[in-house]
Amino acid sequence: STTATPLTTSQLSVPTLNSPFATANSGQQWKLGIMKTDSEVGALITQVVPNTPAARAGLKRDDLIVAINGQLVGMTPTRGLVDVGIEANRTAVNGRVVALIADAVSGRLKNVPIDLEETTLTLEGTVR
Repeated sequence: STTATPLTTSQLSVPTLNSPFATANSGQQWKLGIMKTDSEVGALITQVVPNTPAARAGLKRDDLIVAINGQLVGMTPTRGLVDVGIEANRTAVNGRVVALIADAVSGRLKNVPIDLEETTLTLEGTVR
């Protein structure tokens, strides 16, 4: 079964070049702003968080993300599960990706440029 997972959860580790969140160009992590379920044909958007890159790009509930920067997402035949958030982080160029979307209303495929937001991790507490 598939479950909805947020794509913007903070990781409690610093990205390294061996991390799926890092790229050779930077250690930045990017925020898309959706909840989704993965399928064999892509990642179905179940919620778009207001005032996020996904909302500003016009993504809507029930749109299907087929690919990010030309890389298939969801349950792929050759790579297994390819998470939208990880793929966006891996392939973003200066915080920008192009998503191939199957529009929920028209059913047509369209390329949607998305300017992602950089995420930051804040840790609070007392060291003893």
